[in-house]
Amino acid sequence: MEVEDIADWVFYELDSLEVEDVWCQSGSTRYGYVDPNEKAWEMLEDAIEYYLVELKKYQELDLEEEAKNIVWVY
Repeated sequence: MEVEDIADWVFYELDSLEVEDVWCQSGSTRYGYVDPNEKAWEMLEDAIEYYLVELKKYQELDLEEEAKNIVWVY
């Protein structure tokens, strides 16, 4: 898979995030307060976590070229 394909997957993951989800999952709750900015960052991190874990795994194994050409399977 080419770098452009990976970028497309990451874009798709990020584009699927909805601001309404941030609004619904933040603010006052029965357990306290969830800051909307913190919730937005959490959702962003969750969306790209898989890609970062895979990339780091390949980098730690000194497989830099493979890291660039990871075949992402979901």
